[in-house]
Amino acid sequence: MGVRMLLAFLVTFPLLFITYRKIEFFLRARKARRYGGSYVQKPRFIGMLGRWIKREPLDVRFYKTLFDRYGSTFTTHPLLRPLVMTADPENVKAILATQYEDFNIGFARTELGQQYMRKGVFTTQGAAWHESRTYLRPAFNKATYVDLDYLEGNFKLLLQTVPSDGEKFDLQPLLFAYTLNNISSMLFGVTVEDLGYSEAKLQEFHDAEASMRVIGLRVLHLSTLSEGFARLYRSRVLERAGSVFDKFVDDLLAKGVEFYRAQEKKGGISRYVFLDDAMDRTNDLIRFKHEATNVLFAGRDTGAVLMSNIFFTLARRPDMWNILQKEVAQLNGRNPTYDDLKGMKYLNNVLKEANRLFPVIPFNYREALKDTTLPTGGGPDKMSPLFIAKGSYAFYCTYAMHRDTSIYGSDADEFRPDRWNDSSLRPGWGYLPFNGGPRICLGREYLGDLVSKYRLTNPSENLALTEMGYTITRMIQEFGEIQSEDPLPFQPSTHFIMSNINGAKISLKRTKH
Repeated sequence: MGVRMLLAFLVTFPLLFITYRKIEFFLRARKARRYGGSYVQKPRFIGMLGRWIKREPLDVRFYKTLFDRYGSTFTTHPLLRPLVMTADPENVKAILATQYEDFNIGFARTELGQQYMRKGVFTTQGAAWHESRTYLRPAFNKATYVDLDYLEGNFKLLLQTVPSDGEKFDLQPLLFAYTLNNISSMLFGVTVEDLGYSEAKLQEFHDAEASMRVIGLRVLHLSTLSEGFARLYRSRVLERAGSVFDKFVDDLLAKGVEFYRAQEKKGGISRYVFLDDAMDRTNDLIRFKHEATNVLFAGRDTGAVLMSNIFFTLARRPDMWNILQKEVAQLNGRNPTYDDLKGMKYLNNVLKEANRLFPVIPFNYREALKDTTLPTGGGPDKMSPLFIAKGSYAFYCTYAMHRDTSIYGSDADEFRPDRWNDSSLRPGWGYLPFNGGPRICLGREYLGDLVSKYRLTNPSENLALTEMGYTITRMIQEFGEIQSEDPLPFQPSTHFIMSNINGAKISLKRTKH
């Protein structure tokens, strides 16, 4: 009996599934006709479900090949609902800006995100998100960027861990520790060293954060296949990782409050610390912890990963290293100021090119809140509006968009900072390293030109740009030679952020002062 039932299931399920797909497509096409001139696309098979089941690591180069094969916008149907995939700037603009109200960040970012990252600026939307943005705004004003003393203190800690005699090492984990100190200093007024963690306990935190990213991305992808299945997903590893991360934030908060009270007795903290500001405004430590958890999780890795990718590249390009050395030499050995960093043309071109070729967030999702359309992708020529049904997900890939030869030319896959000197290069929404849309507003009045260049949406990215420029400049001042120690090319590994799977294996020799 059991065998018969199994055989019946194996025969019946595919038929039911195919029937469901055909009915779903028919109903979607009928809805599309209500939007005069809009179309639906027949789904393409891309094997996403199989990759998820096999737990294969994500390689954004796979998505690039799909867009090369099927065009800048196509539809797939990995399980129970269609998934629109796009690398078209006009469609991305619609999703994030002009039709912003038609989409939200989805179940995985809100419900699951709040479970492990608490309720904050990256896990909320609507009125709750506006409240978070308002709460965080003071932490990202110009005073935070101009005062770079805290960066110098943490940079000196970084230098203590960097071999300077030509020894081979991996810079990437050292930069992770450095940027964690930077964001902790800004949020809590203390560094990780102040916690007195053992090396093993600190590694436990790093492992926990990595697990949250890896498993969190799996659940995010699962939610695009079926929200019901995603809600049923459970992981003891994720539960454990969330607890470790939460305890780490608790320890930082306790040490920060201790520091705050000690400084208060001495007349106050001399530089801006978000905890100090938050305590003066509301004295609500729970609210502070939730928002700080969001910023810490999102802000720590952005700068570390991009700087790792930059040093990985510079170690293979002595010509670029030499140009940067000449630009930095104009400082005559003094530490750079915020205005100095803004005026370094080649350094800023390197940052822009790194953001283009190695976007930290290479893809993202939005969920349709109602039946709507995207500007292009429909019809025989794919130039007509494309219908998206309520509940469907729109996947947009900045990695593919940033390598579009129609925007960046035939050398779009090459790292060439000088391309940004070409006044005819106007990528518009085709350059989107940190997302865009209404969430760009935080910090706009303070950063002006930087915001217009980078379309910032994550407030911690604003700090990251200053952090990266300062750190690269100081590294060039301290080290005269850089050498690649990795024979392998860049191999992207993506768990929410895109890093090189082999890190940044280099060697450095200190400058003789």
